Amino acid sequence: MSHADEAVVMVVGADSDFCYLMRRYLRKASHVRMITPTQDEALARATAEQPAAIVLEADAPGASCWDILRALKATRATRHIPVVVCSWLDVEQRSLDAGADRFLRKPVLYEDLVAVLVDLGIRPATHAASGTAGAA
Repeated sequence: MSHADEAVVMVVGADSDFCYLMRRYLRKASHVRMITPTQDEALARATAEQPAAIVLEADAPGASCWDILRALKATRATRHIPVVVCSWLDVEQRSLDAGADRFLRKPVLYEDLVAVLVDLGIRPATHAASGTAGAA
């Protein structure tokens, strides 16, 4: 499968376990993963690479995820990119108020992530379930 057949989903998170889990889930769904461990890089990379969606961890130290979420939604080049906020904390309404398109409570399950992405119009590759998806 070529990368052209896959939707690029950017993951922004400081927790290596969270990023690893999202990478596994997105690989299983045949999406190209773009991991951005620092929120400082997120706006620049999202602007330059235009991912189909952004999964944003809201539990990172410093909690500057709210700043990056507002910046993503305030910037003309990125405001159209759907953002899914993930957190252990009870911050669903805060996430939506700050501009998130969806919220997922941790621990995030594979089925929940895929359902949210499909709801946002980002579908897994049709042959991902057959095991033919390439590792990116």
